[in-house]
Amino acid sequence: MSIVQATNGPETKHTTGPPPLKRAAPGAAPSQVSAEAVKQLPRLHIGKIEKETEVKEEKVVIYSEQDFFDRVKKALKSQEVYENFLRCLVLYTEETLNATDIVHIVVHFIGKFPELFAWFKNYVGYKDAVPTDQGRKNRVGELEINYASCKRYGASYRAHPPNYIPPKCMGRTELCKQVLNDTWRSYPCWSEDSTFSGAKKTQYEEYINKCDDERFELDVVIETNLACIKQLEAVQKKMAKLTPDEVARFRLDNKLGGTSEVIGRKAIKRIYGDKHGGIIDGLKKSPQAVIPIVLKRLKSKDEEWCEARRQFSKIWNEQCKKYHLKSLDHQSVTFKQTDIKSIRPKNLVTEIETLYDERMEQVTDQTKTVIGPHITITHKDHHILEDARALIIHHLRRQSHLQNEEKAKVKLFLNGFLQDFFLCSKR
Repeated sequence: MSIVQATNGPETKHTTGPPPLKRAAPGAAPSQVSAEAVKQLPRLHIGKIEKETEVKEEKVVIYSEQDFFDRVKKALKSQEVYENFLRCLVLYTEETLNATDIVHIVVHFIGKFPELFAWFKNYVGYKDAVPTDQGRKNRVGELEINYASCKRYGASYRAHPPNYIPPKCMGRTELCKQVLNDTWRSYPCWSEDSTFSGAKKTQYEEYINKCDDERFELDVVIETNLACIKQLEAVQKKMAKLTPDEVARFRLDNKLGGTSEVIGRKAIKRIYGDKHGGIIDGLKKSPQAVIPIVLKRLKSKDEEWCEARRQFSKIWNEQCKKYHLKSLDHQSVTFKQTDIKSIRPKNLVTEIETLYDERMEQVTDQTKTVIGPHITITHKDHHILEDARALIIHHLRRQSHLQNEEKAKVKLFLNGFLQDFFLCSKR
């Protein structure tokens, strides 16, 4: 291991590798950065090439900082591309980008030059995430699990094998660990040759299901927004107890002071749309200034959505009351189609003729003639006819498109001719 003398300072430093990059204070705007921006970047007090080290099968050649930039400029060939490369580095020194972000950007500039790219990754302290062999085995095993041979519970559940490692879940409490299922997995069974199809929903069931879906979606939006409000209010109360210096240094993580990275982000994205990324960055870096503004907006939306829910609830309740009883008759469509076919005049005449022909076949050879009607129907219980008459009259009263004179004629026919025809007592 060699000892390298500093080239850009009065003192001699002994080093075993590039020190971590110290980020400078914000400098010129990116649009004004040129080749002189190199002087604003932190200097590494390292001399010429003196050693080679291996990092994850990549040879990292140690350059001086100036030598690195000279090689990059020569490799890129274009002055405009080189200045864009410097602009990215200035964003990194201003803490706008982290090490991972800058590496993902710089790869488009110097990714074709392995030595320069390896030196830069080592320079900013970036390490490639290489999965271990055990991790690979676990992932491959996950895909190769045959749940058909696993322990069975009922018709649709199978147990995970003993060596299965479930994915991590954030935000679980002790109660969640006690009551939530981590053992059984849904494993529905069916045959591709089966012709079974589920019962078709009627239009009335569709109306009620649509109301339930709309009610559920609005409830999720309101509850997510309310959870974000409580989360930010808790952070605001916490900052109120801190000193001014502590408040100035206070920062939020990706969870925004809560237990989940998703809930707060969803609530903010729903309100701010494409601008949500800047709002979340502001909450992380300057919570004391951004939280009051975001809270005011969230509370305003909460009032607006709660009022909308009250208005929609009236409509949903009316629709559910209107269609509830009709939705229970899940075979009404089938029965209606069958009844329409059965009471057509052609079908009635065909049925009567069929009964008459059957009776003729039963007649003996000695009796050549048949006296009497084609069909004889005996009504032993006249109350059935009375109930049918009352039901028809009740339906007739509900028809708004019929005139009173037409309704009166139908009632006269039912109360007069039919009762005489069936020898029923008049009422």
